[in-house]
Amino acid sequence: MNKKGRGIIIGTTIVIALLLLPLYWIALYNYPCADDFSFAEKLYQAYRAGEGIGGMVQAAFRSAALFYRNWQGRYADNIVYSLGIGTAIPRFYFLGTWAVLTLFVTVNLWVITQTLREIFEIPTERAYLAAALFTLFQVLYLPYPSQGFFWYLGATSYTGTYSMLILGIYSVWKIGRKNEGKRTNFVIAFLCIAVVAGSNYSTALLAGEILVILLILQLLQKKSVWLHLLLLIEFSGLFAINALDPANQTRINSVELMSPFASILASFQRSSAFAVEWFHFTVLFLTVAIFWLVYPYLWNAKGYRYPIIYSAATFCLYTSMLTPPFYAGGTWGPGRLVNTVYFAYLFVLCSNVLYWGGWLLRKTTPVRQRMSMPIFVGAIAVLFLIALKYYSLQSTSVTSALLSLQKGEAASYRKENEARWELYEGSEVMDVVVDDYTVKPYVLYHDDIIEDPTDWRNVALASFFSKKSVRLRE
Repeated sequence: MNKKGRGIIIGTTIVIALLLLPLYWIALYNYPCADDFSFAEKLYQAYRAGEGIGGMVQAAFRSAALFYRNWQGRYADNIVYSLGIGTAIPRFYFLGTWAVLTLFVTVNLWVITQTLREIFEIPTERAYLAAALFTLFQVLYLPYPSQGFFWYLGATSYTGTYSMLILGIYSVWKIGRKNEGKRTNFVIAFLCIAVVAGSNYSTALLAGEILVILLILQLLQKKSVWLHLLLLIEFSGLFAINALDPANQTRINSVELMSPFASILASFQRSSAFAVEWFHFTVLFLTVAIFWLVYPYLWNAKGYRYPIIYSAATFCLYTSMLTPPFYAGGTWGPGRLVNTVYFAYLFVLCSNVLYWGGWLLRKTTPVRQRMSMPIFVGAIAVLFLIALKYYSLQSTSVTSALLSLQKGEAASYRKENEARWELYEGSEVMDVVVDDYTVKPYVLYHDDIIEDPTDWRNVALASFFSKKSVRLRE
């Protein structure tokens, strides 16, 4: 790599860091909420009893086992939820956001950069710039940022799991491409699959589908399939432990099931609606920018023979993520799940633009671009500012976080949570009544207790602090 290429990578990394800094910063003002308290209760009790790190970890695993037996088969989520140290000790709650955000950004940057380099033989700095744009636009325009990065349970089990899916599938793909590094990629894939198979059903279903497709492609190319087959067997076994857990029946009994056919049909209807809803100026801008970066190297890739099949297959994969929530609840699911569908949507859109572009240009040599890289980067900055002006400063997670910090909303939100926590931990009041928040920062606030002390959120919070009841002041 030449000096200019290194400069582009360093400059891009600095821009990424500066843009994401407000999200890391505002996480310091965050506090646990909702389901956090249900899963971390035993961890909190061990902490209050002074049992130390060992006792807290043991309490967390006992809690995870209890939830597996009585509530849900998502063993990976149960463990991660129950190890919520930030719920037991709120000053550490920001660590959940930092971990998930760092994992997501790092995995996306690495996987997209390496994939573009391998498929299109594109220079590293161009591949990295494309990966940076794709990653930043996922973070900036996330439909539900509070659930995607700032709420511990929602972030870890959906955004975090999706990150593990991307890394795991990339490792499986690498196994089928080259002989070197097979052992390392197999270990990475094995670990990622173990997590994904034990997490939410939408991401797990997508993982299973892609593993089957990669196995079929190996067979069609008459390559060795035993590692792919071993990973598929691993996934099937672990997913069975998740899906067939008798405790899942408890949750199923509380909802009205849709038929498989109806849920699939509803998935296609909703995924199409999302595709239209999410295709706005910023998404068009993203696809054009990535196409511009990759365009001169499209002819280096093999294939492009079946664009219609590719589009149909990728759209079906994207759509399938909505089928589990429709089947098990008659709806497309909560915001944390919609976030992962949005990630998949952007991948499907950008990959199809490149595939169809390659199909159209497969018999021609791309025309040399006249726009220099500095001018391109400057155009990106100008268009981003135009988008902010058009959609308002609240339109991205980063600018929304900056506004909350600048206005003092984040500080007020934390102060009000600290006041509540002091009341909850006090021993003199057993029926606690608290005021509603005066501010609810967009990227931080997710959920709260209500006026009814019998609501499940109120009951979970009361149990966490060993109170008779908690409620909002009417």
